Amino acid sequence: MRSCLRCVAVLALVALMALAGCVDEPGAGRAPIEDRRVVVTATTNIVADLVREIGGDRVDVRGLMRPGIDPHGYKASAGDVRRLGRADLIVWNGLELEGKMGDVFEELGRTIPAVAVAEAIPEARLIASPEFASRFDPHVWNDPGNWALAGTALAEALAKVDPAHATEYRARAGWRRCGTRSPAISRSSPPAPGCW
Repeated sequence: MRSCLRCVAVLALVALMALAGCVDEPGAGRAPIEDRRVVVTATTNIVADLVREIGGDRVDVRGLMRPGIDPHGYKASAGDVRRLGRADLIVWNGLELEGKMGDVFEELGRTIPAVAVAEAIPEARLIASPEFASRFDPHVWNDPGNWALAGTALAEALAKVDPAHATEYRARAGWRRCGTRSPAISRSSPPAPGCW
């Protein structure tokens, strides 16, 4: 019964967005993506920071939740719906961090590119929930290796939306994976084995 109500709620939200004209084709009415910054809507401040780091000056990041907001029970406002509908890419953590919003992101992902960065991490690397079978701790940023894998998933999503700058996104994700944080650091020290 609960899953049925959840499906109805998700479908109602998406229908409302479509009727209100909030879901456009990605980039509709804007300059071509190669001539402007990629508009990315991210859920939490942690996810938004990852987008800024991997996207660099090529992204215009719009966050849904302010710092200190609990994403587990978050409910979208009308402004959130507009931001989501106007994004070139939607980025969320996944693994149920955003609660029921995950269903909304999956539904929107049918018309707007979307990625749940934590869901790209192999299950063997995740911490299983002792209370729930087949559920995992969504707080993957606490493990730098896992968060680097999330960065790689994000780089690939950005590369699909903005292929002209794919090399930049993948390079920034590589710097994260290899334990450095910027090209300047990478140039001043030799790369870690297997990174380049």
